[in-house]
Amino acid sequence: MEDSKYLELKRELSKEKYKIVWQSYLYSNQRWDLMLVAISSAGIYAIAEIAKTFYNKSQILPLEFKVSVVLLMISIILNFISQYFSIKIHKDDMINAYYEILQKISEENEKEYNKNVDQIMKNDKTVNRLTKYSMYTMIIGIIVLIVKGVSIF
Repeated sequence: MEDSKYLELKRELSKEKYKIVWQSYLYSNQRWDLMLVAISSAGIYAIAEIAKTFYNKSQILPLEFKVSVVLLMISIILNFISQYFSIKIHKDDMINAYYEILQKISEENEKEYNKNVDQIMKNDKTVNRLTKYSMYTMIIGIIVLIVKGVSIF
């Protein structure tokens, strides 16, 4: 009898830990997205200030700065697309949670439930890829900005 109470307590603690870990995971993803957009935007602003300070209308902005701006803008756009797919994941997940709460996974909506699970998995892969690409383009754009920025001083 005590073993079953222990196992039940352990299961409840595991559920609580899962909730906390899930909330932390979501918070980390939100912060990461904000950081990508903020750093990319700051890089674009830095290039605009460099252009305004060191180059006049008769001088052409070096190609490296233009490439950096394009990469940073792509990073932001990829992040926005990633957010779109994240919203789709949460919508499908919310519908499935509704079915689970009401314990309404009958034959008729089991197909929709499974379809949502499949869509969640596909969209999650898409979000992960887009976030990685966004991060890579941001890093390359910042590196190009730093290397060229250092060379003008």
